[in-house]
Amino acid sequence: MRGAAYLLCPGDTDDAFKGTTPCHLLDFISRQQRKVVRATFSAELMGACEAVDKGILLSQMLHEIYTGDCTVAGARQRRDHGGYNVPMILLHRCHECFCGRNSIFH
Repeated sequence: MRGAAYLLCPGDTDDAFKGTTPCHLLDFISRQQRKVVRATFSAELMGACEAVDKGILLSQMLHEIYTGDCTVAGARQRRDHGGYNVPMILLHRCHECFCGRNSIFH
């Protein structure tokens, strides 16, 4: 099972997303995985990657609404280097992903 909820919340720093705040639900997904994998770690990473892919699309659409900038070159540059008008953050509850990330950076 994979799922994601896309929320628009006030704030533009990581600390702003750590408390309780009112948000607007933009979109959500809840369905089966498309591919069969043998490890929970792989399934969680695939779900996170799919969630980020759709999040980038939503960030681009919101950026176009706020700024009016809708050139292909601008979208490519923002996808590769950031700079969206609305910041995006991925929050997940996979303990294996957390441990894997920490073992790489420590």
